[in-house]
Amino acid sequence: MKVFIPEKNVGYMLSRGFLDKKSGALFRDNKKLAIILSTIKRSQQKGESVSGIINQLEFKLAPNSPSPTQRNQLEFISKLLRQCIHSQVGIAILIALCRDIAPLCNAAVEKIPSKEFLREARKIAEDNLREHGDAAIETIISNWNDFTYTSCLTKENNIGRELMIQLSARLQKYTCNINSEVIDHLISGSLQEFERRASQKRKSRAGDDLQQSVEVIMNHLGVNLDPIPQHLTGILEADHIIKDNRYMCIVSCKRTGRERVKQVSVELQELQRHRIRKIIWFFTDFDQSESRIQDLGVRGSIFYLPDSSHDYKSFSKNQKTSPYIFPISQIRSSLPKLLRGEI
Repeated sequence: MKVFIPEKNVGYMLSRGFLDKKSGALFRDNKKLAIILSTIKRSQQKGESVSGIINQLEFKLAPNSPSPTQRNQLEFISKLLRQCIHSQVGIAILIALCRDIAPLCNAAVEKIPSKEFLREARKIAEDNLREHGDAAIETIISNWNDFTYTSCLTKENNIGRELMIQLSARLQKYTCNINSEVIDHLISGSLQEFERRASQKRKSRAGDDLQQSVEVIMNHLGVNLDPIPQHLTGILEADHIIKDNRYMCIVSCKRTGRERVKQVSVELQELQRHRIRKIIWFFTDFDQSESRIQDLGVRGSIFYLPDSSHDYKSFSKNQKTSPYIFPISQIRSSLPKLLRGEI
């Protein structure tokens, strides 16, 4: 089935494809972007047709001795170019992408903070624990996430606006080859991709947020965290280890329960064989069902939840799930019992 892509959508489809790992993330490869621009310039000087220009691009982008992965990437790029570009307008769009849009978008994504607000949130959390002691534990995780999420979104919105202004200015030089509707679509498509890439960085940041907020809580409690032993990494997903003499507890931090977890398939006997008392779970957004809590609970998992949360109030009263649900405000007293195997 032949795929038809309207000219106004060509820029978005190309940029989306050039960011795909199937293309080797060409959009972020300055060397390849330069090869595309120089090849198009030489081909136009020779009076090459659109098809001839694409042939030259395929030739120039091909490595001397391509690996199977590189061959697959080249095939993907070739197919994408032939699906999208059928006229000199398409070539002009490709030039605009490589010369202006890609560098501007890549620079904008680089401006998105990843560690700046995390460091600030950590300091706020540590100060809060010093001032209020254990009473502050219940809200550390949620307040930390709210702070970095809101701070990052605000910054991303500012960066996105700046990107829009820059794109509007830069793309004006193409108005003799590209009409205003297509330019508008190039700008909107670029902002779509900026948001998508920002969202990916957001997910990574959220994982770091939770892991570090749990670390701050453990430091406050005077609990030493150890790295994951190599022999456990193949069977379990874990972020920290807490040791007590010859036994240990695994700490697992997840943004949501939808994330894939190896623990769901590990039986209690396997934990005992590795001298693991419990798997201790912390979530940013708790979304576990009654059956899921039971499935993980009988396999040695327990969950720390904020005392005032609806989930804690509901599952702690449920006879089927209550053995596995613990109030985070009481972690100072319950954690040592878990480590000793008293719970």
